[in-house]
Amino acid sequence: SAAVSGLFLWRARTRPPAKGVTLNPAWRRYLPVESAILGLYGLGLLLFPLTFSSIWPWPVDAFHAQVYSAIFLAGAGGTCLVWRSAPREELLVLGLAQFLV
Repeated sequence: SAAVSGLFLWRARTRPPAKGVTLNPAWRRYLPVESAILGLYGLGLLLFPLTFSSIWPWPVDAFHAQVYSAIFLAGAGGTCLVWRSAPREELLVLGLAQFLV
């Protein structure tokens, strides 16, 4: 759940980050933009579901728009975490997840 994840993240806040790879400057500029776009759209689907789901190619009711918001918010959070510092394996997992979704 979100509470348990938040608890573990709070406990780990003082630990040093894992040894991450150095991203090239293009990725360092792209990842925060992607995170912001995914996060804003996810928040929009959560708070104003009918307005933000109107661009979907099929009709989406308010409940399902709010369920879909979790996908965008998770993508934004994952991208933000990877953007700061990440081992090569985490970059691979994020890339595969975004490609498959």
